[in-house]
Amino acid sequence: MEFTKVLMVVAVVAVALAVLNLGAVMFQIGQIKSAGYASTESGSANLTIQASVSINFTTKSINFGSGAVDTGSGCSFATLNSNSSVNCGTGAWTSYTLGGLVLENIGGTNANLTLKSEKNSTNFIGGDNPRFDWEISESESGSCSPNIGSGGVDVPTGYQPVPVIDGVPINVCSNFTAFGPDELSINVWLEIPQSAVAGPKGTIITADAYIGAI
Repeated sequence: MEFTKVLMVVAVVAVALAVLNLGAVMFQIGQIKSAGYASTESGSANLTIQASVSINFTTKSINFGSGAVDTGSGCSFATLNSNSSVNCGTGAWTSYTLGGLVLENIGGTNANLTLKSEKNSTNFIGGDNPRFDWEISESESGSCSPNIGSGGVDVPTGYQPVPVIDGVPINVCSNFTAFGPDELSINVWLEIPQSAVAGPKGTIITADAYIGAI
């Protein structure tokens, strides 16, 4: 507190001396002016904060490994699910690590989210009546809130057939939150018929996030 008083005193003295010096100069040039002047200026500080949209697959792959339909047990299909155990499979399909894809909003703003798959059941698995469904849900409750659907996202709950309509994405979440809960899960359900052609199988699932109306 004492230091503040000293600063105030010094300031007053400096102003007083300046006024006295100004008066002396004015007197010497014929007393043209006898009063001092006051001037006020203002400045400004401006910036623009841009919205940062960024998403990340923290778990970016599902690998069921190599297996076959267990025809010896009378099965015509093998069922694989990233969230539960296999049924009627052999080889690596009898034991695999559970867990679907996990998508996180790591940006600085809530965003709209869409998903699309490169392939559907026919061109992913093939054979007679294959199945390729996905289930989209909140890994963390409130990650897509408020929502226009049920189960926390803007699509029906439970497993739904993966569509491929000329590569057009489906609307998944109209408010993918960036703060607090911010994760969604994508689990898949596959049914591989005995008639499916042997060989490696795969598809790419793409997520897009953006600001604005879906």
